[in-house]
Amino acid sequence: MVRILPETVQKLISFAEASIKRCYTFTVGFSTCDLIDALNDYFSGITSRLGAILLQVRIETDLDETTVSASMTGEDGIYDRRSSAGEDDYEIGRDELGRQEWNHFQMGLRILNASLMLIKKVDSFQDSIATMLKETLPYVDVDTSVASSDPKGTCSASLLSLKLSSLNSMKLSRLCHEIALGPSSPTLPSSPNHPDLPKEKVLLKSGAESLQSFSIKAQKYIYDSMFAAMNRKLKILPYMEVWSSSRESDSPFDIALPQFSLSPLDYATRIGEHLLSLPQQLDLYIDDESLAYSIKTLPFMETFQIPETSEDLDITHLWLTSVCRGIMDSFVVNALEIPEMSPHGSLQLLTDMQYLVNVFSAMEIDPLEPFSLLMDSLKLSKTQIQEQLQTVKEEWIKEILKKLESKK
Repeated sequence: MVRILPETVQKLISFAEASIKRCYTFTVGFSTCDLIDALNDYFSGITSRLGAILLQVRIETDLDETTVSASMTGEDGIYDRRSSAGEDDYEIGRDELGRQEWNHFQMGLRILNASLMLIKKVDSFQDSIATMLKETLPYVDVDTSVASSDPKGTCSASLLSLKLSSLNSMKLSRLCHEIALGPSSPTLPSSPNHPDLPKEKVLLKSGAESLQSFSIKAQKYIYDSMFAAMNRKLKILPYMEVWSSSRESDSPFDIALPQFSLSPLDYATRIGEHLLSLPQQLDLYIDDESLAYSIKTLPFMETFQIPETSEDLDITHLWLTSVCRGIMDSFVVNALEIPEMSPHGSLQLLTDMQYLVNVFSAMEIDPLEPFSLLMDSLKLSKTQIQEQLQTVKEEWIKEILKKLESKK
């Protein structure tokens, strides 16, 4: 179904184009109000159908399946991929990457391209409807006793019937005058061409908004196609026994020596390798305009300073920033779910995080504040943590006392 979306969308667009032509041919634009309502419902219906397709695709690709359990971890506390059926499909850092993840990525691009094609056509349809309303204006609110020039191909009796019909309503008159007095090209709400255009002059508002909302969901699917495999690796953090293990053994001299690796664990290196492979993969699609669509709506990009001009946009880096920020957020969320942490476990977790920071640095991406704060907290000793907690407690008590004093 996804493969034939472009052809299907072209057919759907042709039906809408034909309805606009028929509206002017048969009613000289007098039925434009009903046409607008019908087109809004039509595009909303298309969006609903596209949403069902996208939902089915998400189910079939298992992008939302991220649940793991303690039974999936091996004896050494490392996630045992063999204990989870189907996990091979989402293994990262190996040949499976190209076969699975990028197939999903390409599928998401096709869906988003289809949606953007419809959005552009809706904008074009609004221009066509606006032009039709301007041509209809001379025949609206005209005294029926006064002769007027008839549109080409329209007899006087037919025009008179239209003027006397319920189609010649106050709503049509108001709409015609608003379009005639307003900007020459009504655009979608997000278009920069006419940012001051009143909402009532956005002719296909509900249809456009439903398509834009769906496009954000399609964009999220593309994001998840890159993010999900790495997120699965992070979901196992709370279940890894390595965090609570001291990993000590007796030496021949009865000295307890730590048997703890200060190199990053396998899950971290696989995530790092995967992240470093993304720029090369994304560059293959850099000319696809879908990737540049609504960068602000990418996850974790709300506060990111995005260049205003398209010439300054580095689309690949912006997508990488979004994905890396998602990894940082997921890492923090899952790390905070770890039930018990030994000193050696803290050191290992810090080692893993430092490795990922080096990967982010190589990609010119700064760590999020929560990620940095977690690293700083892992560097603290037990005494330092208790001191900081005491400081926070004292400040909290002072704040409460101030509020109580202010109420007296």
